[in-house]
Amino acid sequence: MNSVIFGNSFGFTSGKGGVGKTTTSVNYAIALVKDGYKVGLLDLDPLSNIATLLDIEIPDTPYVGDMSKGLSSYTHTVFRKLDVLFYSRKTETDASRTLASRLTEEFHDKLSKNYDYLIFDLPAGIDEEENIIFARMVKSLVIVTNPEPTAHVAAGAYIKRILELDPGMTVMLWHNRYSSVSTQHFDSSDVIANYNRNMPEEDRIIGDINVRHIGYVPSDPSLDLLHGAPSVTIQAQRSMENLFRIISEERLYELIIGCGWKGKSAELLRFYFTTILSKKIKLEDFLDGYGSYLRLLLTDKLNLTTSLKMFNEEEREQLKRVYETVFNDQLLQQITLTQTLCRHNIQALYDSEHQFSAISSTLRHKEFEREVVKLLILLSRIGNESQRTHGGILVFYTALFKLFHSDTLVALLHNFIPHVKDSRGKLKRDRYRQIRYLVEHTEAYRKKYLGLIKQLMPVVTKQINTIITTFELQGLLLKDKKGDIAKDAYVRLLSNFFHDTIYSGLSVIIGFSYRSAAIEFEKAYKSLLNEHRRTAA
Repeated sequence: MNSVIFGNSFGFTSGKGGVGKTTTSVNYAIALVKDGYKVGLLDLDPLSNIATLLDIEIPDTPYVGDMSKGLSSYTHTVFRKLDVLFYSRKTETDASRTLASRLTEEFHDKLSKNYDYLIFDLPAGIDEEENIIFARMVKSLVIVTNPEPTAHVAAGAYIKRILELDPGMTVMLWHNRYSSVSTQHFDSSDVIANYNRNMPEEDRIIGDINVRHIGYVPSDPSLDLLHGAPSVTIQAQRSMENLFRIISEERLYELIIGCGWKGKSAELLRFYFTTILSKKIKLEDFLDGYGSYLRLLLTDKLNLTTSLKMFNEEEREQLKRVYETVFNDQLLQQITLTQTLCRHNIQALYDSEHQFSAISSTLRHKEFEREVVKLLILLSRIGNESQRTHGGILVFYTALFKLFHSDTLVALLHNFIPHVKDSRGKLKRDRYRQIRYLVEHTEAYRKKYLGLIKQLMPVVTKQINTIITTFELQGLLLKDKKGDIAKDAYVRLLSNFFHDTIYSGLSVIIGFSYRSAAIEFEKAYKSLLNEHRRTAA
């Protein structure tokens, strides 16, 4: 798209704001730094909140049109190997065009020499002056979107514009807050189709397009700065909810296979059941709904008519059998009930922080604990080996959930997290220092963290043993290959859990081994890096 391109550069852009573009840019830059690269993060978005995300105060900088000021005047070192550049306001007339000119004519060689990689955080939208002029400079341009119709339409408009400039370019899509949604009018993974569906024929994207789906990163509430105060009880319930989902999907698949379904048919049924388990719909509604779901898939992929009859009598009987098996399964019913309570509990805790909750949290916690215990008893009695293992992990999170109603333990966690005084002299969480810890991992910090785990481990172990003994759950104890209690497994669980808890609410996704969003981000990070290297070769 441009004769002047920064070789090792990534540009993150979006059709509209609010899709997580800047968060993705910042996290991608941090991921590169953790891999040992020196990174320049170019703040080119007039509405950027990079400073907020990194919890840094950046001094005022001169207007980019001040030709007496060199590159160092627009550079702020965040921490070792990461600089933020051009963070000054860009609202002056011709500011973006002036900066673009200086980038290509004056700063190009210095930037290319000073940094292993450059990350361009571009403005949202397709404005020529503010976005496209910079998009033409990057080697790898990534469009960030999320599973929402207006976001897909905006992303499609951006794709159409850049294809007009370079018809042969590879369109790289980064799906944020991703969840699989498929309806008659919207498919969360198909940006082009969703755009074309909402556009008149003359404005649609047509022809063969080389689209690369770089990654599908699911939503993660701990990335939300509004939920920034670390909470063990919330984090424990998030972990429990994730276990409920895993056990539920596994149990569902087990029941469906037991009813004679196999392969793709079993997977489709499992997915559909996950959307209706908490509703307990009638048999005819289930048949109609599943038929509509299959019809949508078939009409979309095979161009069939919507009047297609989906099931013959034999198939209806087979579906009736699996319906009755699933909705009469005691373990699955208890998982669904407990998972629903868990979700409500988490939301109520968030609401209580903002004084929107009128229900006693103590009463809500008691009810939730009772249902968790019922689930644990069922897992110990009728769960398979995998489900009992998950039950053992659930015992661990239940112990934490109960323990951290103690003010003493909450204070222990609070004192571990670094704090700094704000402008009014009040202590606030020092998010910047925590981000540095994530990236740099000093030996002093490592020793302090291990000291916390050693201090907590005996207390947690005692609580686990109390739960196991009280409710006769010996079958849920985690054991090693020799049949002994797997002490190392419990230590790893505790270490990983507190790592996730302490660093929740930072808007940083790297450095979390077991968080689904972090795992998918890591995959996307590597996929984009490999694609970049392939095209650069």
